[in-house]
Amino acid sequence: MHANKASVLTTFIRIGTLMQIGNLGQSYFTVSIAIHTFNSLVLRRRPSVLVCSITVVAGWVLSIFLAVIPYTIKAPGEHIYEKGELSCSIGSWFPKVEFILQLFPVLLSSVVSATLYSVIFLVLRGTLKIEGGVKLSLDPSTRWEDSDDMNYHRFVAKIARSVLWFPAAYTILLVPYSITRAMKISGYTTSFCSSVLVYVCWYTLGILNVCLLYNTFRVIGP
Repeated sequence: MHANKASVLTTFIRIGTLMQIGNLGQSYFTVSIAIHTFNSLVLRRRPSVLVCSITVVAGWVLSIFLAVIPYTIKAPGEHIYEKGELSCSIGSWFPKVEFILQLFPVLLSSVVSATLYSVIFLVLRGTLKIEGGVKLSLDPSTRWEDSDDMNYHRFVAKIARSVLWFPAAYTILLVPYSITRAMKISGYTTSFCSSVLVYVCWYTLGILNVCLLYNTFRVIGP
């Protein structure tokens, strides 16, 4: 019986670690893609293959490192990863660790990516210009008056509208989970139904990202 209990506990810890790696990785790469899109479409700077490779490797290394850090935290009779209501995650008896490593990355990446994609959308739409100083244009007829190819800019604006859904989906589906967990950390009681809802939103994000990527390919396709 003791051996079986230890085996189950080990499984919970492994699952919790993998989910933490996924959570951190998703936050990191959400911001990375936003920065890459901003550099490519707004600043028109194409990063080298080396920079892209280092960014990808750094994301995985950082995610694994931050997911392993909790193992260094010791508490009598407690394990850092536990079985929660619907998943395995950092134990509720480590509120500061849970907020810093699980909730804060989601909130930070949501704010950063939403800000960058909003600027990208406004620039490619022609509403905001940053060349030669920041300029705001609210008149649709003058947005591309100095442009050599208006159709091209309108095409890029469609791409901007399609990629804008990525941070929107990330924020809409993951921020409720972060808020619910933050409420529990603060001592508030949340219903089981609300927990089911936020977890469904969290697990749906992967499928929705695939659909949004397909839509982006549809926009840029011939």
